[in-house]
Amino acid sequence: MPELNHEQYITDERLVTTSIGIFSDSQTLLKRTPIARIKASAEIVAWNPAGTDGSEKAIGLTVFEIDTTSGAKEAPYHDSGCFNPELIEWPVSTAAQKAACFDQTAIATKKVG
Repeated sequence: MPELNHEQYITDERLVTTSIGIFSDSQTLLKRTPIARIKASAEIVAWNPAGTDGSEKAIGLTVFEIDTTSGAKEAPYHDSGCFNPELIEWPVSTAAQKAACFDQTAIATKKVG
């Protein structure tokens, strides 16, 4: 019998919700990528802990891969829930930045086990 390999992405009973936002053009974001909102345009981009334009303040996680190489587009993102940090597509960042990534949001991270 084949072995089923199940990823446990949601790690507690918190309600997982989604919102819809406009993702800025010229990006390819993998599913489960932390995202942020640019202050000037209100468009969504990949979270950048070194940013100063709003990209440094995470607001959620992508639900699916998002490709905006052909232009900005509307797509869903998780804005609450508790997720396995080992399955998040983190950008280059320190452990402290990852730990603080979702401060002041309804998103939490918790390892399985």
